[in-house]
Amino acid sequence: MPRTYDPEFRRRVVELVSAGRPVRAVAAELGLAEATVDRWKAQDLINRGIKPGTLASERGELAAARRRIKELETELALVTQAAALFEEGVRPKPSTRSSLSWPARACRPSDAAASWAWLPPGSSCGGAALPRPASSGL
Repeated sequence: MPRTYDPEFRRRVVELVSAGRPVRAVAAELGLAEATVDRWKAQDLINRGIKPGTLASERGELAAARRRIKELETELALVTQAAALFEEGVRPKPSTRSSLSWPARACRPSDAAASWAWLPPGSSCGGAALPRPASSGL
């Protein structure tokens, strides 16, 4: 990760170079790379409006906007993939029970009167009519 310098330090370095001192001498004296001092000098010219370019204050905003755009593009790709899956149709999970064996088991209750009470009148179990429990005559 690149080393960061205090804005005040950068301003003083740019002042030294602007005062006429050579970039090479200032960089060597302060232990900086010449390219770093050149970059700071160029950015100072942009910030003062002398040279065209992106202001330092706008760089952070642009970086944040680019990160947000990348996040949104990733989210959009996921939503698009999900939509494609739903267009194909989502198949339900297969049943673990056979739908044909359920009525046969329902026809063999342990308490026939209680279990058959939920069936509508005239229903049959396996083709045979189911007996109805005797009503109390109320």
